[in-house]
Amino acid sequence: MGLRIDYPEYFETLSDSELNNSIRIFTEMRCDEGNMALIDTEEMAVDEWRLRYPGKIAPCIYERIMQKGGFPDCYDGPRETVKIKD
Repeated sequence: MGLRIDYPEYFETLSDSELNNSIRIFTEMRCDEGNMALIDTEEMAVDEWRLRYPGKIAPCIYERIMQKGGFPDCYDGPRETVKIKD
């Protein structure tokens, strides 16, 4: 029997910086590489971010959106982020 990770619990233990970096890695895998293998894990990381910062998006997502030209007109989600202290 192998090691089983409880991802929601794992993401709770990460610092804001570590969680943001995890979200960045999962997003790049999905969007840039077309790798959907960890989409459920990405969603768990984003869920943890939303619990910590309701109504705010992770800084890595905000930066990605700004690099791509800003929020599309059809986007109706949060448009603000937070500054990570750690």
